[in-house]
Amino acid sequence: MFLEWDKDDRDKAIWHHLRERSRCKGCGTLPDEWDETKGGSRHAYAVAEHQCRGCQLLESHRETVSKRPAMHRRGLQVYLDPPRRI
Repeated sequence: MFLEWDKDDRDKAIWHHLRERSRCKGCGTLPDEWDETKGGSRHAYAVAEHQCRGCQLLESHRETVSKRPAMHRRGLQVYLDPPRRI
């Protein structure tokens, strides 16, 4: 399938794949964004905080679940489920 694409489209897809692989696994930025010799800046990003109520609830529940015996945790998935409206 991929080989049926135009050469230009294949080249773009490969370039995009390689670019995404170079992202930092910790923060998600690209090295060039910080490199001033490549048009980046040492101040490309500022640190910010955001607290998500959903993530807070999930983390709290996971902490509770982690105290259960292992046999009661196996295969357990914790997720947010919207209320059902009738």
